[in-house]
Amino acid sequence: MTAEIVQAETLAMSYGALGTISGATKLVSSAAVGMVWTAVSPVWGFGLAALLMAGGTLALARVRN
Repeated sequence: MTAEIVQAETLAMSYGALGTISGATKLVSSAAVGMVWTAVSPVWGFGLAALLMAGGTLALARVRN
């Protein structure tokens, strides 16, 4: 038995929403790290990226199944 997260009637819309949100967040994160890279230094750009990835990892670790 599998649990449905979305109903079959809204599956296509759900995939579209997932792609839109994923793409928008990738754009924002890339722009932020790119601005730090350009304005400050590549080291700070990589540092910001590492900090954001660590924060995401910790947020995912808190999610319970």
